[in-house]
Amino acid sequence: MVIGEEEIINLLIEIGKIGYWLQAIGLMVILWIVFQIVSLIINKKNRNTLKYLRLDIKRLETKVDKLSKR
Repeated sequence: MVIGEEEIINLLIEIGKIGYWLQAIGLMVILWIVFQIVSLIINKKNRNTLKYLRLDIKRLETKVDKLSKR
């Protein structure tokens, strides 16, 4: 059984198509990871802001309580 040149070319074309699909999937995974990292950074900044707001509110509450006791 002899494999013809045309069959080899068709096989290489099919392998190339699979390679393009794998590249596309890999690109999507990389973009998803980048998006997750950016989201994590933004959420961390927001959590820090909320933490400082909570501390400020607690300080204000204690001052108001001290003033109301007088």
